[in-house]
Formats: sequence, structure tokens, C-alpha cells
Amino acid sequence: MDREDSTRVTIVDVDDVVPVGQAAMEMEMEDAQQQQQQQQQQQQGGTSPATPAVTTSFHSQQEQQQQQRRQQQRGGRSQFPYASDQRISKDDPAIAFEPTVAGREGDTHSERGSVFSVKPRQHTAYLQFQDLRFEVDTVVKKQKKTNTILKGLSGDCKPGHVLAIMGASGAGKTTLLNLLAGRLSQSGNGRTSGQILVNGHKRNYSVFCKRSAYVLQQDVFYAELTVRETITLSALLRLPQSMSRQDKLARVDEVIAELGLNKSADTIVGNDLVRGISGGEKKRCNIGTELVVDPSLVFLDEPTTGLDAFNAQNVMTTLLSLSKAGRTVVCTIHQPRSEIYGLLDELMLLSEGYMMYFGTAKDAPSYFANLGYACPEAYNPSDYFLDLISLDSRTKEREECTKKRIQYLAEAYADYRQEHPLETKRAQDFMSSRSVAQMQEGPVDESAYATTWWTQFGLLLGRAMKILVREKATNVARVMQTLVFSILLGLIWLNEGGNDSGSSVQAVAGAIFFILINQSFSGVFQASDDDSNGDDGY
Repeated sequence: MDREDSTRVTIVDVDDVVPVGQAAMEMEMEDAQQQQQQQQQQQQGGTSPATPAVTTSFHSQQEQQQQQRRQQQRGGRSQFPYASDQRISKDDPAIAFEPTVAGREGDTHSERGSVFSVKPRQHTAYLQFQDLRFEVDTVVKKQKKTNTILKGLSGDCKPGHVLAIMGASGAGKTTLLNLLAGRLSQSGNGRTSGQILVNGHKRNYSVFCKRSAYVLQQDVFYAELTVRETITLSALLRLPQSMSRQDKLARVDEVIAELGLNKSADTIVGNDLVRGISGGEKKRCNIGTELVVDPSLVFLDEPTTGLDAFNAQNVMTTLLSLSKAGRTVVCTIHQPRSEIYGLLDELMLLSEGYMMYFGTAKDAPSYFANLGYACPEAYNPSDYFLDLISLDSRTKEREECTKKRIQYLAEAYADYRQEHPLETKRAQDFMSSRSVAQMQEGPVDESAYATTWWTQFGLLLGRAMKILVREKATNVARVMQTLVFSILLGLIWLNEGGNDSGSSVQAVAGAIFFILINQSFSGVFQASDDDSNGDDGY
């Protein structure tokens, strides 16, 4: 009997060998004690012929009780962090999913609205550009050559619309965006020509800069500051003094909620050396630092770069809500998903500096279909357009073929624009609007900055102190460096300067000179290290 027990293989349920918490461990210990007591009773008292059936029945009841306890134990604790105590039914309307385009009719985002659209626009911007050209002088093999990046581009950006500039790398998207935003000067070897109008007038840069925002493609922040502190600093520096601090902080909370940064609001931004928020959250933080000023005209350079498909769509939905409140949104975007393409109002396609198409995004497939390039069904139009207008330089044959195709499309668009000029009635309506005229003629703060010099100094000093306190490793290194140099200096100039002789005076002067040089170069090295880490943002 003992031999059989020693060689018996017992098959147990997975719940018996994988306990789930302290309660399960206590339940296992209780079961083991009961089995031990039963074995002792059987060995001491013996069994009758009817005992096996009774024992089997007793064991089956005991197993049922154990199984019920396990189910209760598992039922009281959900294995999923967002699940409730009860199982979710497949008929629950809350889990229904309809793959419709976000931001359009029927979408919950449009129904609830955006925090940026709670107030009507006091200033709107209707941006027009005509025959824009940009050239740079280059030197190739000691020969001067002129490279034309933008080649006679014309179009407009209407309030309440999202204009997306698409094209392959090197097509001139960022150059055009910088030129429209007033960030591209004629300094250096670059030359610009053409005309840019705001509400039918030549733009006033002092007014234009205050009522426009530019979101850089590169996310540059201080790694030691949190997301909330970064956006708050931008709000305190850029929002007008007439706005109370409480309202500014409320605006920061609204922006954080709109961009989905609530969970990471109190997490440091981080960098390559310090772990912080993810790349997608950093991109949304970059957008938030500009949107906190509630601009009338927003320029964004690749706002979806580094984001997954879901977060990229959320960002574009936010921009759509931003535009529907009367703001003008212009962005460059690279290979958006089909749902994001459906969010776009206006589309501009560039290739090698030429205009391939400009108009509504929904009319682009039919336009190219009339030219013999029909987009296949169940195919992302943006992917098809980029493949169509991109220059393929892998081989000379492909390069020649794509150059001819690009030239054909550019000529076809020029002919189309002559037959169908840009609408002027809508432009006249915008320019005659009183709200639009306020963009040029409305009251504007005459000061160059929104806050005073002392306010800026206090905010930047507070930021520097926070960063200094949070750089623990750097502070330890600085303390150790100071101690080592103090000991070395003390040993080198030991017993020097104790009298009024010329050598003593020279020794003291040498020590002071060494200390000054050491402190000066330490500051230079620290500044260069901050620049290399990208810590030159908000």
C-alpha cells in the first residue's frame, strides 16, 4: 500500500498549482490538512464494505465545495485592470465598435466638442499665397548652381478648414510651410518671390506672430520637467497679462485633457538618458505647448510623426475640432491612414517643387481618375497619390519614367487651374467679414511680449531651480568634482601666501586665476551638454 502511494501520479487542476493571492494559498493549506486528517482516520479505524462509496461521495462533495470556493475567489478579483467584477456580455452596447471616420457626423468626439471650440472666434485668418517661389544657390564641383525648391505655387487656407500638404521627401513641404508661417527669411543664399496675403492684405508680422502658432517636427523639451510643468510654463509666458493665473492654469488642464495626457501629466518628459513619457506623448506635449495660446492660425510640421495609428488619428481629430471653431490649420503630413485622410478638408500634393493637386481631399481621386490614374478600390488614397507623384531614383530608367510622369501631372494641373481658377467669391466673403478684418485691424498689445521682463525672469529662474534640484546624479558629480579640485588646489598652494613677498602674491594670483578658468569652462561644458541632450525648449 505504501509502495503504491509512493509511485502514484496525481493529476491536478491548473488552479491547484497556480495560486492567485494570499486567500488561495490559505485555501490550499486547508485542503491539505483535511486530506491528512482523513488518511489518519482511515489508517487508525479501518473501513467497512460500504465505506468506499461513502468516501467517494464525501470526496466528490468536497471537490465541489473547493471548486465553488475557487470560482468565488476568482470572481471577486478581475484579471483585467479596466474590467468590472461581472463578466461583460457581448450584447452590451458599451462595447460596440463601428469603424467610422472619427470627427465626422455621428462620432462621439464631434458630439461632445472640443475644449478649444467653447468660445466663438474673435479673430480669423484667411491666408492666400500666389506664385510662391524659393531658390537657393549651391556649389557643385566648383560651379555655382541655382536650385529651385518651390516653383510657382498658389492656393489659399480658409478658416474652419484643415489643409494638409503631402509629398515625398524633398518635395518642398516644410519649405512651403515655413514660408507661409513667416519663418523663412531671405538671409543667406535663399531668395523668395511671390505674394502672401492675410484677409486680403499684406500681413503685419507683429500681429501675425501673436495670433499664429508653429508646432515643430522635433520635440525639444527639458527632460527633468513634467508634462504639466512644460505646458504651464508656455501658458504663463505667452498668455496675456490680462488673463488671471487661475484661468491660465485652467487652460492648461483643458489642453492636457484634450490631447489625452491626463495619465502622464505629472510624469517627466525625459530624454535618451532619462526615462520619461513615450514618443507619442512627447509629440502631443509639443502640440499642447502651442495650442495653449488658442491661436487663430496653426502651422504643424509632421504632427503625426512618431505616433501609432490610433494616437495619430486622435491628434488629427483634435486639429479638426480646432479648425471647426473658425481657426485655420495648415500641416504637412506623411502617409496618413485612410481614416485620417477622410478628416482632411483641403489637400495639396507637391512633387519636386511643383503643384500636383490642390483642392478638396474628397475630389482628389476623381481628379486623378480623369487623368487616367484611378485609385483602386479598398486602397488608401494617400498611399496611392504618394506612389504616383514620387520620384523613383533607384535606376536611371525608373528615374526618367517618373520625371516624365511628374512633368505630365504638373502640366495637367496647370491646364486644369486655367480652366477652373481658384474660387474668388468665397475669398471676397471672408475678406468683407467684420470678424476677419479684426485680424488686421483689431486691438493688439503694442508690447513685443505677452509678459514683463521680471515675470519672464522669475519663471525661467524657477524652472532652472527645479531642474537643478532634480538632477541628482549631476549634483553628486558636481559636489565630488568640487571636493577633488579643492583638495588638489589646497595641496598645490599649501603654505603659500603667508607673507608679503612677491612670490606669495604671485601664488595667490595664480590660484585665483585657476579657479576662475575652471569655473568658466565648467559652465561652458554644462551648456554644451544641455544642447547635446536637446534641453533647449520650454
